[in-house]
Amino acid sequence: MTTAISKARFILNLRELGLTNRTLLTACEKHYDLLTAFDLDTHIAPHLRFLQDISLQSDTKILFINPTTTPVPLLLISAIAKRVYVLFERTDVLKEWEAYVHEHKIHNVTCWANPKLESGWPAQAPFDYILCSHLVPTLSKNLFTQKTKRGKVFIYDPFGPYRECVLDSCA
Repeated sequence: MTTAISKARFILNLRELGLTNRTLLTACEKHYDLLTAFDLDTHIAPHLRFLQDISLQSDTKILFINPTTTPVPLLLISAIAKRVYVLFERTDVLKEWEAYVHEHKIHNVTCWANPKLESGWPAQAPFDYILCSHLVPTLSKNLFTQKTKRGKVFIYDPFGPYRECVLDSCA
């Protein structure tokens, strides 16, 4: 089967799973070669559903805190957003991700390690979206000051429901 046919079938499968956002479909097409290394149902679809639900736009600046081990969400987010800042708790994980970003020539991503994840990344604020992995232990009020006026903060679990957070609670 040719690459063009495989890519078309991949995009068709995404549409069958309910993905209708053209920007996300284009991002999937852009990273088709990298995404095919992951299982569609367990690794790709949950991330796509989340990104479609939050209406991620191309002109956004994102802080992604302590992402899960799979690079799928970073691939998709970086293909859409203007700028992505990724904050890690541990430097060993940071080095792995920096190598991945460099190897795949993802130029709009900057990574940093800080054991105090809940403090965010004030030097790069404000952010349109702050996406916190479900592994982040707590969210500080300081984190909410780092979003734009219309910015949103989400606790993100690719295998469970996500929650939008306001200053003192998460729905």
